[in-house]
Amino acid sequence: FEFETGFPSVFDPFNYGWHYRKQITINHDYVYGELTNFPVLISITDADLQSKAQNDGGDILFMNSAGEASQLYYDLESYDAASGKLVAWVNVSSIDSSSNSSIYMYYENPDCINQAYSIKCWNSQYIAVWHMNDATTDSIQDSTINGYSGTKKGPNEPQTVEGIVGTAQHFDGSDDYIAFANTIVPLGVKSVSGWILRETGPTWGTVLCDCSGISSSDSGLGWALHPEYTLQCYLGNGYESGHYMQLYMNNEQSTWHYYVMTYDGTTLKGYLDGQLSVSSTEKSGSEGAPTENLRMGASTAPGLPWPFQGILDEFSVSTTALSPEWIQTSYNTMKYPTEFISVGPEETP
Repeated sequence: FEFETGFPSVFDPFNYGWHYRKQITINHDYVYGELTNFPVLISITDADLQSKAQNDGGDILFMNSAGEASQLYYDLESYDAASGKLVAWVNVSSIDSSSNSSIYMYYENPDCINQAYSIKCWNSQYIAVWHMNDATTDSIQDSTINGYSGTKKGPNEPQTVEGIVGTAQHFDGSDDYIAFANTIVPLGVKSVSGWILRETGPTWGTVLCDCSGISSSDSGLGWALHPEYTLQCYLGNGYESGHYMQLYMNNEQSTWHYYVMTYDGTTLKGYLDGQLSVSSTEKSGSEGAPTENLRMGASTAPGLPWPFQGILDEFSVSTTALSPEWIQTSYNTMKYPTEFISVGPEETP
């Protein structure tokens, strides 16, 4: 996507070719704490967009206020011209739990270039953001400046399906995987997050790893479905005796859950559906550097790939230990998109 650079830092879109706007109100009841530069999900189906926006949604523009205002960076995950269904992430300067916030969505400008700018939507703490929709039938795209795209085992392996937000990737539990050309997950302070829908019973399944596992001798990170209906998240140490740090969270079959693992250098924490589920400071040895490039859906271990069967959506990696407030609000914007925001009536100049 491109981004129009010819506008002043503050401007009124009605003076630059836009014809319509709508106010979008962010419900403070779904926001925790005071958050800055927070990516708010806009997931709507709008008849006015369907009839007036460009076919690719490129003229959709977000501003921090009405009239003379500043443009907001956003990541256009998808837009369907036939229905007016928009899935976009808008970097909102400030939201808080004490009062509602408002932004404005402008549309119908037949002469402008695409206004989405995904790499500016996600601040520098994000190493990778995968919406898990197809870039092509055999790849997925990273929305950050790092460009950590993933390559599927083959076309439609895994296959795109409906997810929690837009589309997601379905792994068949046999041989599907997505491979990356880098390890991506850093040593030390980090957060890893994503939505998981498990389809299998009491079996192992590799969600993602940058190690050769899943085994107790790994160096690197691993997320694996455990036969006892849990998700195991660990940081390896390269020893036979066990992992550097690990934790387990509930993971029942056929139910979507949002998982976040954070490590601040001292404590490993696991969040389930926005809430702290488990934490640990117990360590064995030291954190071992990844031995393999990152892979989703299966490990690289010869003969023991532990393939995952189910659906993955909206995965990200960051260089900070995300705060509880950020995690809970992230869960809310994805789980309750129609309650998190409300869209006002169409306005004209």
